[in-house]
Amino acid sequence: MNEFFASVPLSVMPRAANIVTVPSTATLYEAARTLVEKNIQSAPVRDVNAADDAPWLEKYAGIVDLVGIVGGMLDCIDSQGHPTFLDIISHRKDFNTRKVTEAMGTWQAGPFLAVDEEQSTLLDVLLLLTKHNAHRVMVIRTGGDIVNVITQSAVLAYLNANKSKLTDIGSKQVKDTPLGEAREVYSVSIEARAVDAFQLLHDKKVHGVGVVSKTGTLIAAVSARDIHAMIAQPNLFQSLQQPLRVFFEALRLSQPDVRAPAIRCGPHDTLDSLVQRLTVSHIHRIFLTDQNGMCIRVISLGDILAEYVKDDPSRFGRYFLHKEPSDANL
Repeated sequence: MNEFFASVPLSVMPRAANIVTVPSTATLYEAARTLVEKNIQSAPVRDVNAADDAPWLEKYAGIVDLVGIVGGMLDCIDSQGHPTFLDIISHRKDFNTRKVTEAMGTWQAGPFLAVDEEQSTLLDVLLLLTKHNAHRVMVIRTGGDIVNVITQSAVLAYLNANKSKLTDIGSKQVKDTPLGEAREVYSVSIEARAVDAFQLLHDKKVHGVGVVSKTGTLIAAVSARDIHAMIAQPNLFQSLQQPLRVFFEALRLSQPDVRAPAIRCGPHDTLDSLVQRLTVSHIHRIFLTDQNGMCIRVISLGDILAEYVKDDPSRFGRYFLHKEPSDANL
């Protein structure tokens, strides 16, 4: 399939409505406030000392991630007396003095990856997403400006729309692939506190885990998306210290279309069916369960995308490079 994706220009991918950046001089509080106000989970960090016409490698310092900011202080969150997450960090000296560029080392956003708008193809994006387990790739115009952001979800939607051209791979059954085999399966009880579930995400550096009943069967999922919702919704923030079942109820009340879904599949499901279900649901992972509802594997979007391409180190040339985050700890 590499040849097929190499023929697909980046212009076919949907364009981001607005590219939000955070200046390198921003404090952690200012960065978090920008992400919350813009209702986004992450953003590139623009080095204010770089000229407007500087190459992208000099212009962008990395990615700031809201989940990472929250994860770095979950152990000291006490919602009592604080109506929102932003209210808590606004009273913390370190969040008001520490620059965002000093604290990007442990965030889950992954490396800053970029491709050239004119010289790259969808194959380049797929190889970068799968090789680096990244969630997004920046599209750069000559001169260093970001003109688009291509996410795993956007690529998956493209696969779904063009599945008739990809039948050789799409017809494979889960049992005949290594999907999710290399990943450890983490889960949390429905009776666990919401804050403990989010701490597990941070500690294990994953973006989602299954939620199980007292008997161990899969009944829901908690993910980075829930952290974003918690920050933006005061009533959810007040439920952090409550069991997940209480948090999920508050989530349903604030967002009626959300059902904390755990999308499942079986060993005989095809890749086509997985791609379609994840595209329609806008969920980033699917759980392979046995006949008793016990989780066997967790299959991510990156796992699925990796099935459609073969690694090609020869393509990692001057048109797409990656910039790793610093080693600073949050």
